Amino acid sequence: MTSDTLLQKLKSGDEAAYRDIFIEYYPLLLSFAFKIIRNEDHAKDAVQNVFVKLFSSREHINVQEDLRAYLFTAVRNECLNLIKKETRMQQHHEEIQRGVNESFFVDAIEEAEHENRIFKAISELPTQCRKIFTMSRLEEKKNHEIAAELGISVRTVETQISNALKTLRKALLQLLFF
Repeated sequence: MTSDTLLQKLKSGDEAAYRDIFIEYYPLLLSFAFKIIRNEDHAKDAVQNVFVKLFSSREHINVQEDLRAYLFTAVRNECLNLIKKETRMQQHHEEIQRGVNESFFVDAIEEAEHENRIFKAISELPTQCRKIFTMSRLEEKKNHEIAAELGISVRTVETQISNALKTLRKALLQLLFF
């Protein structure tokens, strides 16, 4: 059967003609697409897209040349579109990755600077106050444990922690404004 006859039958909705076109041209088109894209899965996608479009628009198809030339042109265009899409996606991913990397490093630097300020402010507390605050907040000891370990009252521990927090708030507020 000639390609013109197959095309006319396809236009009239003959599924057998569609199957014959597929069987005859699929291997050639797949090989052609692979030479353009160099990726078997993407080549299969491109050829499959062309055949889906061929079937879905079969009634309105306008083939100026012969069917073979039409299909090869359609596959070439589909491959080029897939390459453009992949290129745009790759560029988009690279832009996102650059943004994530830059953002990550900026955040990490800022976090390290904040921690440094906090530890510097803690180190400037009076010795007893710093020791009690460190045991409470960094070592996560309870007030009664700190009192027992240092041989002081729980009330003294509470007062020292309160004083430390006030001093740290004041010191860190000043740092935020500079």
